Amino acid sequence: MAQGQKGQIWKEVLKQAFKAELITDQRWMHILRVRNELAHDYDGVIIKQYCRTIIDEYIDIFFEFKRVVNGIEDLQ
Repeated sequence: MAQGQKGQIWKEVLKQAFKAELITDQRWMHILRVRNELAHDYDGVIIKQYCRTIIDEYIDIFFEFKRVVNGIEDLQ
């Protein structure tokens, strides 16, 4: 699968997650853009740019997603 196709798949996954209200924060689209950039970070320059953002902002978004998923599991 080509890199462009993978990016489209992730975009579709996010779109469906928004639709299902599994995620609601618009920063997920920025996370996707960062993820796509990091996929081509062969020398560590890009990760250095985003490291603080990932820790300060994105980690809470991932923990919130985990809470949502765990809540769904508890319902089953």
